[in-house]
Amino acid sequence: MDRDVIYHLNQWNRVKKEIVNKKMRLTIKSRDIFWAKLGYNVGNEQYGKGEEFTRPVIVIRQLTADLFIGVPTTTQSKVDNDYFHNIKYRDKEGEVLQSCAMLLQLKVCNHSPPSTPKTLK
Repeated sequence: MDRDVIYHLNQWNRVKKEIVNKKMRLTIKSRDIFWAKLGYNVGNEQYGKGEEFTRPVIVIRQLTADLFIGVPTTTQSKVDNDYFHNIKYRDKEGEVLQSCAMLLQLKVCNHSPPSTPKTLK
């Protein structure tokens, strides 16, 4: 396995451990956009960027108290592509931002860490 991949997987594992230890609960609703820790993924699945492996995600629908369907976004605009949808929105300061929803990367996300970490056997 490539050393760069191993390095990023180890860094993501560190971030996951921090997530499990946090006792934070978010209130979300459809059409919210927020930074989510998507991790470092192998293959074609989109991963987060930076030290915390984050990426803006659009909330499509809340499924349970902890789960929602989300679509990761990118700043790279795609034209004439059914799997990318260009959007414009206003941030908290009222500034108009442009982004692109990556529809092929639709995923179920957990927006609160588990209350009790599970032990794998």
